Amino acid sequence: MYHEVINVMKAQLSQHVEQEVILERSVGNLFEEFLSVKNRLAEFDDWSQRTLVSLDGEVVRLEEKGFPAKVSQVLKMVIKPDQELRFLPAVAGG
Repeated sequence: MYHEVINVMKAQLSQHVEQEVILERSVGNLFEEFLSVKNRLAEFDDWSQRTLVSLDGEVVRLEEKGFPAKVSQVLKMVIKPDQELRFLPAVAGG
């Protein structure tokens, strides 16, 4: 009987662990999803070189007063679920 209770508890614990969701994601993963939706995943390298990143309404910069960061420069930056991330693709003619 004691072993049955332990087995049931282990099964419940393993179900709970499997239901955990990773909430923080990297810019690279999110950009990959963004391009997949637009059916442009094959162009990842090209677009990551010319797409800017906006976090919570402000363009991300590598230095305080430096140039805006491109996706390729911040691929591993972690985004939390409560942050708003936007990709700003370069548009010809500005």
